[in-house]
Amino acid sequence: MTDAGVRAFEMVAALDYERTAGSPQEAQAARSIVSALHSIGLSPHTQTFEIPLYQITRASFSVTSPASNALFFGVTGYGHSGNTPPEGLEAPFIYIENGEDSLLAQASGCIALLNIHPTPTLYHKMEAANVAGFVSISGAIDDDRRSTDLERRSLRIGRHVTSAEGGIPGLCIRAEDAARLLAAKPKRCKIILQQQTFFGQSANIIADIPGTGHSEETILFSAHYDSVPFSHGSYDNASGSAILLELCRFFKDNPLRRPCRFVWCGAEEIGLEGSRHYARSLSPDSLRQIVLNINIDLAGQLIGVSHAVVSAEESLCHILQFLAAHSGIGLTVRQGIFPSDASSFADVGIPAVTLYRTGAGGHSRKDTACLLHPLALQKTYDLALELTRYLGDSMVFPVSRAIPENVRQPLNDYFARTAGS
Repeated sequence: MTDAGVRAFEMVAALDYERTAGSPQEAQAARSIVSALHSIGLSPHTQTFEIPLYQITRASFSVTSPASNALFFGVTGYGHSGNTPPEGLEAPFIYIENGEDSLLAQASGCIALLNIHPTPTLYHKMEAANVAGFVSISGAIDDDRRSTDLERRSLRIGRHVTSAEGGIPGLCIRAEDAARLLAAKPKRCKIILQQQTFFGQSANIIADIPGTGHSEETILFSAHYDSVPFSHGSYDNASGSAILLELCRFFKDNPLRRPCRFVWCGAEEIGLEGSRHYARSLSPDSLRQIVLNINIDLAGQLIGVSHAVVSAEESLCHILQFLAAHSGIGLTVRQGIFPSDASSFADVGIPAVTLYRTGAGGHSRKDTACLLHPLALQKTYDLALELTRYLGDSMVFPVSRAIPENVRQPLNDYFARTAGS
């Protein structure tokens, strides 16, 4: 093992705190990354942008019938899902499980309990079915309340809803409480959700390393540095941010034929806000010059499997499989999309690949530096290094810029739009 895994772990440990989008802690993490880049000898710049934020001021759920005394359950409110009247919204209760059509057909005017966080597709189906409100289930029925948190969820602007004011008001409830709720056989229930919406600020951090030739072809690296609420986000995704720093360190001293650009994206966890802003800010000429995005999101756990998700032509899958076999690196490869910053870049026509390693504890208070190990961080670093050296020094770049239809359609689905829109 080189020192890269050890240094990456030290950087993860330095970022081992909650860093939600738009928070002072996210800004603190950005300053730490900038400082690390300066210590390597690079001159990064930041790109600030506005992000939609919210504050829940009141959220409650109660069963009003058939209980003679209302039953109350602890809940959190969905950000950007809209408000109920101040006195609340009372309506018939229905359990629609995973949102099957046969159950949605009975849900008009009802408050619906569902097993899952609503995807954009399911949310729009609930709109079409005239669902009055929804409650989604968080966690597992055997969660220990002392060591788990009730999720704080939000809808995505542009995917679920068209504006920050939202649409169908929604709450989140623990699985254990949802089971007690269903056992009570409620006929009617009442939800209250009041929230304020506003705009905050996040930032992308950008560093460039020139190449020795082929200046018209840039390889773009990305990783996000924010976390979800309650989580230190060491696995998701201080790990990827730290690995990018180590790749910067290597390529500054060992430049490739092609230039490398590194982007640490802010506000990924609230809807890929940083990468979408960066992709939209590229001029047509700058966009054409980027030949590949290598995105790193989730790394560092010893027990796991390394994956590559290719949002590009199938030939890149074969290149990755060849490099893994040649180098003795364990790797599972598939073509498609991954819900991370690579999707923002593929969406504007940049071939992309996300490298990630399976593991436990993501999006929870368990996601701390204690989950990770330098040896596992080294695995992902070695894979990214091998891929970049092979592609970055090739005489002719071997991956075309075409985004195939079997990737384009999932992108349309992910961003909740019809093809061609």
